[in-house]
Amino acid sequence: MVFVAIESETDHLPLGPVRQYWAKDSLTKKDDEIHAVDLFYREQALTAAQNIIHKYATIETLPN
Repeated sequence: MVFVAIESETDHLPLGPVRQYWAKDSLTKKDDEIHAVDLFYREQALTAAQNIIHKYATIETLPN
């Protein structure tokens, strides 16, 4: 759910190659927003990622 929330709140933000088409002053504002979202969700995202890793690292692989 954390990753869904992050995606939902950030899908309008310019990331990757699309940034080349944005005006510099607009990018500055969006970069501030990206930074704020990063600060807000960082710990939750890291915890969720660690939980996923732990869950799947402990599952035994079934023989084919």
